[in-house]
Amino acid sequence: NLTLNKAKAFGKTSNGPVLLQNSFGNGTVYTLNFDLPNYLQERNSNDANTLKNSELQRVILKTILEKSKITPFCKITNAKGDYPSGVETLLYTQGETKYLAVQVNQSNLIDWVTLNDVAEKNKSITELKLKIELPEAVYVTEMMSEKSLGKQNIVEVTLSKDTPLIFSLLKYSVTGVSVKSTLVVENNLMPVEIALESKDNIGDHVVNVELFDKENKPVPQFLVNVPMIKGKYAGSFDFSHVKDKGDFELVFKDVMSGVSVKKKIMIK
Repeated sequence: NLTLNKAKAFGKTSNGPVLLQNSFGNGTVYTLNFDLPNYLQERNSNDANTLKNSELQRVILKTILEKSKITPFCKITNAKGDYPSGVETLLYTQGETKYLAVQVNQSNLIDWVTLNDVAEKNKSITELKLKIELPEAVYVTEMMSEKSLGKQNIVEVTLSKDTPLIFSLLKYSVTGVSVKSTLVVENNLMPVEIALESKDNIGDHVVNVELFDKENKPVPQFLVNVPMIKGKYAGSFDFSHVKDKGDFELVFKDVMSGVSVKKKIMIK
């Protein structure tokens, strides 16, 4: 038996309410008072009763999303102006910086607007031409290719089924990477100060630092991801794992914007 205390009940069956709503902190918790063993699998069932239950479950899930005021971060359309079924978006935040990932789900292709299952007619998807409409104009960089797209609120891209796209969305433009150092490694250490350049205030970033030898081949014994608090770092690099001496080159690359700079160094 189910006894309600502060929860609000929705729907009614012989086993009690279908859905329970309760407050949790500043948000809301919904409890599904029914079995949901394998929602995606049941949507592809040939059994009429199973399909009917799946449709009702879909209505319930869509209602929860609407009540929770969960809306897409951006609008994505295909060449016909429709939402591209099977395309998933994921949003991550780091302070004021946002990361947007776009990918094709080949296992369960779903129209995320209607929540309809369209797996069968989309199995042949290999490549999609997409238009991404962002809520505001920001500086967009495709992080996998390190391609800067400038300040945009509409981005047109090609999405392949096996290659997700990951974008950094910055409110400011990173114009350069400044490096102050002796550029000489002594006793395995090299002091260094790194600063990202921008006319606006900069948030937290990560700068990837890679070492290359005289033949422009990467030296795997040295690879550093430097945390840039508000775009700045001051410290020393440890080269104790690099056994060779002589002339090398360091490449400092801001991961979010793709902006980089090269510096010649001497390891003594």
